[in-house]
Amino acid sequence: MASEPRIVEVEWEDSNGIGGWVGLSGARSLKPYQARSVGYVVEESKGHLTICQAIPSGPHEDDQKTHEYISAIPRSAIRKVRTLHRGRS
Repeated sequence: MASEPRIVEVEWEDSNGIGGWVGLSGARSLKPYQARSVGYVVEESKGHLTICQAIPSGPHEDDQKTHEYISAIPRSAIRKVRTLHRGRS
């Protein structure tokens, strides 16, 4: 990871559900959840984008538990990615 990673806002679509009995009209009205997440880019691949909300502010070893609130978002669910901060190597 770069010493100062890129920060992005990701608009993406997530599954949505109802956990109890509902009528047919209630079932038909359920739509996917439109989500928006902001975070530091941890990994980018053809299949997904991984971001996290908390990273270390100084040097660290790769295997230390230093990243928190991590989301791996499938590319197929992503609608838009906007760079908020470009980061530096």
